Amino acid sequence: MISAETTRPWRISPEKFTSADHPATIERTLHSISNDRLFMTMVSGLYRSGETVLTGRDAKNLLIGKPLDWEETISSAKVYFRDSCKVWNFFRTSVICTTHDTIYTSLPEKIHRLQRRRYFRVAPPVGCKASFRQQDIQFSSTIVSDISGGGMLISTDAESHCPDDQVKLRDITIRVPTGENGSGSSRQLPLIKEGMIVRSFTDGFTKRIYFGISFREELEVVDAISKYVIHREQQLLRERAKPLRNS
Repeated sequence: MISAETTRPWRISPEKFTSADHPATIERTLHSISNDRLFMTMVSGLYRSGETVLTGRDAKNLLIGKPLDWEETISSAKVYFRDSCKVWNFFRTSVICTTHDTIYTSLPEKIHRLQRRRYFRVAPPVGCKASFRQQDIQFSSTIVSDISGGGMLISTDAESHCPDDQVKLRDITIRVPTGENGSGSSRQLPLIKEGMIVRSFTDGFTKRIYFGISFREELEVVDAISKYVIHREQQLLRERAKPLRNS
């Protein structure tokens, strides 16, 4: 099992990364690297640079801060960085020339992004709600705070009847708004036949009660929900990049 927290990204097989070559995706990525001042590591053969940053770019080149230990014989490199979701990415580039403080490289043709683990969680749109049965009691319209292929975090107010920990849940339905700010119609994710509350806590400020739910489901359903999670993550990344269109 790969953990990006413990494994250096350049030690991870390229097969574990997904590739994107759409110009808009590359442009959004470079914009984020520049505006968010994301740290980068340049890798070539046995060489690993210290952290550096993108200092500029034009229609043909990237300008990267030259590491103190840069080896002038390097002609190409992989550039690794963590995006705003803390996921490792890399792109390949050719070194065009260097100055005393800058490396000029070619523009990337693809962005390679480490595939997320199955249980990576994202925040759904405002207004996402879940319903389920526990024994003979139906719980409806609980608010979904985050969701993954393996579970979700829901909340209810303190005045509501609360489900019990470590007791099976059945027929879990999740409705996701399709309009902005929770308005308009909604879509239902695949029915989850069984789950269980594995933890609960109370928010001391809002007094809402939160429940962590683990899904016990067939692989096809888990994969379908995971696809939604990936779609939602991409949607959130696009929303963060919206200022780019106005610049």
